Amino acid sequence: SSIMFQLPFFKSSSAPEMAFLAVDLGSESVKAAIFARPKVESGSDDFLRREKKDCLEVLGLGRAGFNSNEVYAGAVIDPETVSEKTRQAIREAVMACGLSPKQLIFGLSGEAVKGFTTKVRLNRGEPKKPLGDKEIKSIIENINRAVNREVVKEMSSLSAKSPAENNYETIYSEMEEVTVDNYKINNPVGCTGEVVEASLFTAVSPRNYFENFNRLAKSVKISDYKSLPALYPLVKFLYADGRGEMNFLIIDIGGQITDLALVFGGSLISSRTINLGGYLFTRSIAETLGISPETAAEKKSLYAAGKLGEEEKQKISEIVRLTAKLWCSGIEAALLDFSEVRSFPDRIFIVGGGSALSEIAGGLADHPWPRSIAFAAAPKIKQLGPEILEETLVNRTGKSFSPSDLLPLSLGYHFFRLGDKNHVRNIFKL
Repeated sequence: SSIMFQLPFFKSSSAPEMAFLAVDLGSESVKAAIFARPKVESGSDDFLRREKKDCLEVLGLGRAGFNSNEVYAGAVIDPETVSEKTRQAIREAVMACGLSPKQLIFGLSGEAVKGFTTKVRLNRGEPKKPLGDKEIKSIIENINRAVNREVVKEMSSLSAKSPAENNYETIYSEMEEVTVDNYKINNPVGCTGEVVEASLFTAVSPRNYFENFNRLAKSVKISDYKSLPALYPLVKFLYADGRGEMNFLIIDIGGQITDLALVFGGSLISSRTINLGGYLFTRSIAETLGISPETAAEKKSLYAAGKLGEEEKQKISEIVRLTAKLWCSGIEAALLDFSEVRSFPDRIFIVGGGSALSEIAGGLADHPWPRSIAFAAAPKIKQLGPEILEETLVNRTGKSFSPSDLLPLSLGYHFFRLGDKNHVRNIFKL
């Protein structure tokens, strides 16, 4: 399947309206959040806050859990049931605020989606001549060729078939950055210079997963929607929104799976998925103590919150510590799969519902990494939660945010940012 970006790539109606919806389709649950740009009076505290940094209000949250036979490794197995649970999560968010948005952004995870960044370089024969539409078109054509090569390479890791036989669909693209002679610019038209470089993020999905997802999107009855890897908005937030993080790994610990995103220079270079998530710890607790998975999940939550008695706490701690070693072995295998990476970033951010267990960060820090996995320095691990968005989001839901809310919240903020008329992707009409 060949990728060809058109001009324009998205409908002009895709800029965020006053209210819109973000849905994070995870391996364990679906989470929905409704956002609105606040209407504020000049001179108020909220007005001053918005003038300082664009912010959004979060008006409603909803959630519905999946069974293991409904979603596997991020891919929809039972479209009918997943559709109903997605509508259930959306209904809960709508009921909380009384708004029913007409725009939707979906976040996908696991094997349902692959995201990567392609960089192209154009050496101009006439550097003093202003850049025109013809050269912009040439840049797009170069990107198309480079992306097609990258897609074949990336998708081969998802399929036992040869790369040429892979069937996939492009679900998202975003022009991240354009530079002329190393100067970052929003609109290159009319600029002069010798070297033009462009970075494009692309997300693709295997066709069978894509078709199931399309049925799900149609069942929600919102025609204006986009879908992208759930970790991508968080990558862009950490890089672009005053945090300046350039090189890092994000590890998202879901229910059934863990996703890894490798970031260099603020761009999501590639991602991997392992089929070990938070449920691995639940199952270990259940089997070791001879209790039901439901009771084990409850004990795991109480343990993470520091609410167990000393004797029970020590038992759970030992089980979790040993299980974290197994989980770290899975992370090691995923890092080894990035065969072209000589040195990994030493900044590691862990997110998701499973990140609350302190043994996970400790296990990563203490893991005996093989020589073939080199880090720029001793790994520094940090858990991230919704609090990192507190300057850009105003919580009007009446509920506290949980660690698993981070991805749907960052999805909403990213969609809001894309509405900026000065955003480079809108200049290129990609």
